[in-house]
Amino acid sequence: MPELGEAAPTFTTPDSWESFAETIEEFYRKGWTDGLPVVPPTPDLVQRMVERSGRDPRDLLGPVPPRMGLATVETVAANAVMAGCLPEYFPVVLATVEAALDERFNLNGLQATTHPAGPLIIISGPVVKDLDINYGTSAFGPGYRSNATIGRALRLVMMVLGGGYPETGDKSVLGSPGKYVYCIGESPDAPWGPLHRDFGADSPSGVTVIGCDSPNQYASGGPNKNPDVILLDMVEQVQVCWHMIRRGGEALFVLNPIIARSLHDAGWTKRDIGEHIHEQALVPMKRMLERHRMGWNAGAPEDVWPATPEDLDDATMMPVLRKPEHLLLTVAGGLQATFCACIQGWGYMGGWATSRPIRTD
Repeated sequence: MPELGEAAPTFTTPDSWESFAETIEEFYRKGWTDGLPVVPPTPDLVQRMVERSGRDPRDLLGPVPPRMGLATVETVAANAVMAGCLPEYFPVVLATVEAALDERFNLNGLQATTHPAGPLIIISGPVVKDLDINYGTSAFGPGYRSNATIGRALRLVMMVLGGGYPETGDKSVLGSPGKYVYCIGESPDAPWGPLHRDFGADSPSGVTVIGCDSPNQYASGGPNKNPDVILLDMVEQVQVCWHMIRRGGEALFVLNPIIARSLHDAGWTKRDIGEHIHEQALVPMKRMLERHRMGWNAGAPEDVWPATPEDLDDATMMPVLRKPEHLLLTVAGGLQATFCACIQGWGYMGGWATSRPIRTD
């Protein structure tokens, strides 16, 4: 039986436009917003969300760091209402919050880090089309209610329940646009199958959350979409991921569907690609240390370091991708051109990709 939290306090407001507008301003004064206006979470709207989940409103998902406000089905539903979600989005929101609260993800560290990383949400499986989640043209851009409000719901949970406000909970020096909304769908035509199954979420649809930087987009494959050129492009992208060079961690490639199909049809599996990038994306260890790009043996558990500093010479190389399995692949984007994206993860400190099934029944 799931653990239960306390019932959330009821929010009520008179049914008038003036009251609606004043409630929005009151939420600003209380800090219950990401900087944009929110939808007042009236009892009937919250109840519709809860009913769509089929779960007890007091089901406890866990405390949200750093403030440790309790995320229950009901409090997450309130934030989903505030974000502008439709009730049918709510199972996706719940799965997203559960993934972000996974210990491996280290939400406490991601909230408070000085790094610009934020949680990227990737939704995969039939639910992408069912909910009209954008996975095509301008997948990272505006224009889709589903992407915008599901992504915003997680951010509001992190702020309102977790206290992740600039300065008091969020210490990111510059931040990034992804700290507002960072949510895409995976193309249903992804040739290697849905991303969430790579992480053990055995369900038709799922969500994967990754702590990472903003996308670095590049045109790939050359005029003939040659797999050798595609792989060389990927190696060169990883070799300039300075945070990963110093700290390790995961690299996510968002491959254009045309590019993904070219690699798949040439016989490349995800594992093959990870091993290739691991072997080919190398940096000169001695030079990195001499130029203070990294410190000796930073203590990362996933790092691969030469035995002692005395062993180093100009030929000593280190893989940017410390292990082949640290390469993640998803598929998204329009078909107008073959733009892809390389996104470096937060590093060994956390933000590791975690997945959860989406319960749609």
